[in-house]
Amino acid sequence: MKILRIFLVTQIFLYLMSWQLYGHSRDPKFKQISVDRGLSHIAVYAILQDMQGFLWIGTANGLNRYDGNKFLKFYSDKDDNQSLSNDTVRAIVEQDEEIIWILSADGVLNKFSKNTFRVNRLSLNTHGRIKFSGETRAQLSDLFNE
Repeated sequence: MKILRIFLVTQIFLYLMSWQLYGHSRDPKFKQISVDRGLSHIAVYAILQDMQGFLWIGTANGLNRYDGNKFLKFYSDKDDNQSLSNDTVRAIVEQDEEIIWILSADGVLNKFSKNTFRVNRLSLNTHGRIKFSGETRAQLSDLFNE
């Protein structure tokens, strides 16, 4: 009886170990994101996965939002002050479900609404300090005090 119990425990142990090993032996699947698939530029400077699961990719030619299938692209427009200040995106940080902050190559901090796709720009002055209006000052203060 003791031998049968040892045999059963050993079989169960080996079964569980094979299950564990099988789970680790599978090759992970990767989908390569490239210019051929819709990325706006080959030079990528920043990547963020937001709370909703979207990938935000900052490149030398704009901001890209990738949902796993397709891209939405955002660029600067000199005639639209609610667009990105510059096409070269250097950093991306998420504040909450609505806002991401984008630092562009021109030194401007862009407050980007993920709902409206509109931007509020905050420029650096010659002393390296951010210039902003009263409304944005309160929002920026809230961001760094949380």
